[in-house]
Amino acid sequence: MIIIPKHEYRIRASRFFLSKYGTATPKIIIEDTADKVFQTSWEDKTGNPTTLAFGMRMAFDHRDWPTCTVYYGHISNPPNGLGELVTEDELEEIENANDRDPCG
Repeated sequence: MIIIPKHEYRIRASRFFLSKYGTATPKIIIEDTADKVFQTSWEDKTGNPTTLAFGMRMAFDHRDWPTCTVYYGHISNPPNGLGELVTEDELEEIENANDRDPCG
């Protein structure tokens, strides 16, 4: 799947997101690849709260360290969600028209 910046995707089930947002499959609007957003490798941003949370989530969800592209985006449900890092393989397209945000 090609990930397009400024588009909304659903994150595949995550126990971490369930405990953080009250839903295991929140929607996220992707800003761009994490390396473009941070203007350096996201792995070099060791003091950044988003990268620290990402590392904790990888451990919490028993996931291997990512070898695919990592993206930065904002959780769109609940509104005004925090910035999060997600891997390409965690994202899925929102196919149901009733599940899309009618405002964009």
